[in-house]
Amino acid sequence: MFSYCSHGAQRVGRWGRGSCEGYNLDIGNSGFVRFEGEVVRNVGKGDGEPGAWRSSINGTCSQAHPTCAEAMKRVEFELAQAAEPFVSLYAGYKAHRHKNRFSQAVDALKPGATA
Repeated sequence: MFSYCSHGAQRVGRWGRGSCEGYNLDIGNSGFVRFEGEVVRNVGKGDGEPGAWRSSINGTCSQAHPTCAEAMKRVEFELAQAAEPFVSLYAGYKAHRHKNRFSQAVDALKPGATA
């Protein structure tokens, strides 16, 4: 389940009152790397119909779940599915950065760089 904290570019929160409640998980400041997960409790329509928990990622992919825990697990699973390949690719880029022309051009533009 979500940890309730705020550290730099990540924030977790709980909001609501009574039967209306929700949780959000925001990671990243803005731009290319940003993840927003949300879990919201939908109240039943009455007539004894139970409510459901809905999860959404970046405002899309809304799915219903019978419990809050299952909805949170889905959000964290989707985060892992999106983040792990990016982290792996970025590590590969950093390891071979000195070999690519783009990075060499960037380094040449830095103050004090020698050509």
